Amino acid sequence: MTDFAKIADFIFEVGNMKRFEHVGSKFVGVKHPDTLAEHVMRAAQIGFILAELEDVNTTEVMKICLFHDNGEIRVGDHTLIADKYFDGDEAEENAFEDHVDQLPEKIALKLKG
Repeated sequence: MTDFAKIADFIFEVGNMKRFEHVGSKFVGVKHPDTLAEHVMRAAQIGFILAELEDVNTTEVMKICLFHDNGEIRVGDHTLIADKYFDGDEAEENAFEDHVDQLPEKIALKLKG
């Protein structure tokens, strides 16, 4: 049975991407860096164009672009400096997997794959 409450929670959490700015840009003086949502939108469009130019699986590229930063919703955007003190990639991957586990299994497996 589909758990629509978990799917709604997933969608609500994705909405938070518009609230998180990339922090690395601030280290080089960017006063108003892009949000995760802005970054994902731009990455998806660039990914689509490049996939079409290279004649590769556009759907797979778009999936990667659309979901690649979902873990940052839960653990934040980390810098190379922060990575000295904890494994940011592992934390983000764990957060991503927990996040997509709210979706039906057949969808979650496609995103983890």
